[in-house]
Amino acid sequence: GDGPDAPALTIPPADFRQHIPYHTDMFFFQVISAGLGDFMPPFADQITEEERWHLINFLKAEYSVDVQQPSQ
Repeated sequence: GDGPDAPALTIPPADFRQHIPYHTDMFFFQVISAGLGDFMPPFADQITEEERWHLINFLKAEYSVDVQQPSQ
């Protein structure tokens, strides 16, 4: 969200750390595929279904909260 085009965006990019852990994989698949209102365009015509799932898995690996409890 801090790339060279970010300042020109009307709506700032989402902080994935605040979204990835709290929504289902299917939610993200639908958003990537169909877009989300004025926030994000659809990408179903630009990347394959398999690529969309790979993207979701990458985002989860990078931005998920570690839910493991510390050892006692």
